Amino acid sequence: MYNRRYSGKIELAVLDTAGTFCDGPGNLRHRWPLDDLRGCKAPVIPFYEALLQFGIELSWASIRKPMGNFKPTHLRMLMELPEFNEQWLAKHKRPWVQDDFDKILETFRPLMSKYIVDDDLAKPIEGAVECIAALREAEILVGCDTGYYAEDSKALNKKLEDKYNMHFDVVTNAEKVPGRLQFRATKTDFGDSP
Repeated sequence: MYNRRYSGKIELAVLDTAGTFCDGPGNLRHRWPLDDLRGCKAPVIPFYEALLQFGIELSWASIRKPMGNFKPTHLRMLMELPEFNEQWLAKHKRPWVQDDFDKILETFRPLMSKYIVDDDLAKPIEGAVECIAALREAEILVGCDTGYYAEDSKALNKKLEDKYNMHFDVVTNAEKVPGRLQFRATKTDFGDSP
């Protein structure tokens, strides 16, 4: 078996968005009494609120189970949970169908767009700004990766750049890159190929 080992300079650091460089752990129970004090709240809150509008209340722990997936996939996984189906049948007297999924997703989307740029949630975690500055000083490109929609990811990155001077050379999201296993360079000196 042939193994390659790279011993050159690090050229790119890719960080996950929520819970890694922003939306970290903290106590926001003054706004959301069910806050579990963990990071990555920006997807949990809109899922919780959207589902509530359809008579379904899932715990934050249940909502976190599919974390990291593209949000429509995340929602479908939530709707396949036994606790979701029990509540749905009790409330609606029938199994959910694709139209129900579409309506919940349609309710979720504007909530996600709202919370992703919320001042309490879009705030960098301690040391993130300094870490990115140190990477830049070392001439290492900085990228971010997320399970968010492209437009939400763009809005969050703009807020981070405008408010905290955090700029990313490479940006991916699960809407453009299924599984988030690949990335597309957006800085010309990193390469021309996608």
